[in-house]
Amino acid sequence: MNSASHTPPRPAPIAICIIGGQDIELCKSANEALLFTLRELYKIGGDRFMIALADKLKKGERRNHLARTKAEVYPIVNSLDHQVRKVVPYWWIGLNCNNAEKEKWVETACSLLGKTYGRGRDVWVKWAVPLPAGFDRASLSVRELE
Repeated sequence: MNSASHTPPRPAPIAICIIGGQDIELCKSANEALLFTLRELYKIGGDRFMIALADKLKKGERRNHLARTKAEVYPIVNSLDHQVRKVVPYWWIGLNCNNAEKEKWVETACSLLGKTYGRGRDVWVKWAVPLPAGFDRASLSVRELE
């Protein structure tokens, strides 16, 4: 390979979470943004919120997106266990989904708590933002990404 024509890979996109208009979190992935957002909403709604959210999220015979144990998330397909993360104590979520689905989950979570979702609302997640050329995560401000 000719190194002169080789372009170095760009850093992976980041995600921005804004909760309550002021609390801004830069996340290194959409999965991290989902986990951060659900953890913040859990602080408001507690276990009753998680129970209601688990009930609202689409369930299939092969998966439960949100469950009380890691084994219940993908009860049949064990090969996806590496996609399961603990959200809060006693709650696990399967992250094997696209960003549009993650966004629907956050919208559902917000509606359960009477929060609005979207830019300029109570909660907003910008799921994938490419880093501008010449920037790294440490030198970037959130305003440069919006």
